[in-house]
Amino acid sequence: MSEKEEKQKAEQQTADQKQKTEQEPKEDLAQEIEKLRQENAELQDKLMRLAAEFDNFRKRQQKILENMIEQERNNVIGRLLEIAADVDRALEVVESGGEPRAIYDGIRMVARRIKELLRLEGIEVVDPTGQPFDPLEHEAVGVRPVEDEELNNVVLETYQPAYKREGRLISPAKVVVGQYQKAQETKEDENGTE
Repeated sequence: MSEKEEKQKAEQQTADQKQKTEQEPKEDLAQEIEKLRQENAELQDKLMRLAAEFDNFRKRQQKILENMIEQERNNVIGRLLEIAADVDRALEVVESGGEPRAIYDGIRMVARRIKELLRLEGIEVVDPTGQPFDPLEHEAVGVRPVEDEELNNVVLETYQPAYKREGRLISPAKVVVGQYQKAQETKEDENGTE
C-alpha cells in the first residue's frame, strides 16, 4: 500500500469514526427523548388517576357530611315532635276544662323540655339586663328615659334573651335601653309637655 492509499484509508477511518461519533449522540438523544416521553405519559396517567381518586374522595366526604347533617336534623325534629305532643296534651287539658294547676304544670313541662333541647343542641341563653347596649347582639324594641347618667345606653329590661351557639349569635336579645335625660326633661316628658 502506498503512502497515498494509507493516507486515504486513514482519512476514511477518521471520517467513518467522525460519522459514527456524530450518529451515537443522535441515537442516544433519541433514546433519551423516547424514555422521557414514556415517563411523561406515565406521570400524566398517575396524575389523572390521583385527580379522579381525589374527586371521588371529595364526593364521598360531601355525601358523609350531608348524611350527618340530615341525621342531626332528624334527631332535632324527633325531639321537637315529642315536645309538640306535650303541647297537644296540654291543649287537650285546657279544652276539657282541666284544673288550672294541671294546665300550669303542663306548660312548665313543655318549657323545661324546650330548654333541655336547646341545652343539648349547645344553645346558650344570654340575658343582657344591666349590660351596655350592643347593637351587634341586642335589638332595641324600646327606649326608656333615665335620670341616672350611668344608665344611659344600658339594657334596662329584656323582653327576649339572646341565643348563642359556640359563641356565635343566633338570635339577638330584644331589649329596652335607657336614655339619659336631665330630671326636668324627664318630668316634662311624663306630663306630656315640652
